[in-house]
Amino acid sequence: MHAKTKKILITTERHEILIVRQISGHKIPGFCPKCNEKVEMINFDDAVSQSGVGGREMLNRSEDGEIHLVESATGHLLICKGSPKAGML
Repeated sequence: MHAKTKKILITTERHEILIVRQISGHKIPGFCPKCNEKVEMINFDDAVSQSGVGGREMLNRSEDGEIHLVESATGHLLICKGSPKAGML
């Protein structure tokens, strides 16, 4: 006689949330390789919020050289306030 066996599949899920907070208007010192000097930076999300320009348009402008986009060591995108079109920020 065959013994009946049951298979039980247990699935677990793990969710992780990382919250990065920065006070708006907080000055971020940084080095812009295009300006070749230390400048004030603004994080990408604040730049999008303050300018009213969409994120994709902001990236297009960085590709065109209108704004200088720098990626930090931690992977955050920063906009150089010394960029030619940074006056819009």
